[in-house]
Amino acid sequence: MTRAPSIVLLVALVGTAHAAEGAAAPAPQELALTVGAGLLGSPGLGGGALALGLRYRPGRWVALGFDLGYGVVGGATEVQDRWWLMPSVALVIPAGPAQIDLGAGLGLGATSGYRSFAAYLAAPFDPVWALQLVPTGRGHVMASLPLTRKVELFARVDLAALILEGNAVGSRVGNPDPGLTDRIWYDVLLGVRLRLLP
Repeated sequence: MTRAPSIVLLVALVGTAHAAEGAAAPAPQELALTVGAGLLGSPGLGGGALALGLRYRPGRWVALGFDLGYGVVGGATEVQDRWWLMPSVALVIPAGPAQIDLGAGLGLGATSGYRSFAAYLAAPFDPVWALQLVPTGRGHVMASLPLTRKVELFARVDLAALILEGNAVGSRVGNPDPGLTDRIWYDVLLGVRLRLLP
C-alpha cells in the first residue's frame, strides 16, 4: 500500500512531461494561405517574382501545396516573364519551433520573351516568343518559423524547368529551339503563411 502514492506520483509526472512535450511540438497546420515575394533568375537574367498559394498539412510529416506565381527577368538585350501553376508535395521536418519542407511539384508553366523592358511595358502580353501552359517540374526547400498561432514567416528556394521533350502539351510559338535561359528559373521568396483552418 505504501507504494501506491509513489506509483501515482510517477504516472502523474510522466503524464505531465508527455503533455508538455506535446504542447511544445508544433500542431499540424491544416490549411494556410501563403503570400511571398522575392528574387527571380534564369541564367544571365535577373528580376523579381510574386507568389500566392495554399498549403494543406494533413499530418506532421507531409504538406500539400498549390501556388500561382508571376515574375519578370531581364538582361542587357532581352526581357522575359515567367508564370506557373504548381501543385506540390513536401516532406515536413520539424526543427524545434521551425519547420523545413523538402518538396517537389509537377504543374504548368510559361516563359515569354520581349526585345526590351520598354516593349514589355508597352505590351506585356504580346511577346516575340512564348511557351505557354507547358508541363513544368519544380523542386523546393522552405523554412518557416511561427510568429503567432495563426501567422508564420517563411523563406523558400525554388528551381523549376519547362518539360518540353516527349510531349506536345501547351502553346509553343516563335522559339523553336529554346535554350536553358528560356526554359528554367530559380527564385528566393520571403513571405508569410496565414493559417485559415483550424
